[in-house]
Amino acid sequence: MILGSDVVTRLRGQSRDAFGDLTGTDTELGIAGCSVQPASATESTSDGELLVTGLTVFLPAGSDLLATDRMRWQGSVYEVDGQPAAWHDLTGTASHVQAQLKLVQGQG
Repeated sequence: MILGSDVVTRLRGQSRDAFGDLTGTDTELGIAGCSVQPASATESTSDGELLVTGLTVFLPAGSDLLATDRMRWQGSVYEVDGQPAAWHDLTGTASHVQAQLKLVQGQG
């Protein structure tokens, strides 16, 4: 089922070291038929500039997405925020996968 005209890129493979830096190499997979929607944005300026942007992405049923993956959307790389959810319709047929994405920019 096509949910929209958006194409996102799943990034999988890199991990964080003891300092929180990404290490290793990613594999990339383009996923078409998605719908990307704004979810939230917060800004903190008490100790510095910090902007957190949230998106909700709806992917076709059966899309392979893990909580440890990242996604590229319009040139920015977002963390998957929590466990992706597989949705089913009333007959039990897989409908779509929903995931929350988060982009943190700056330092707070």
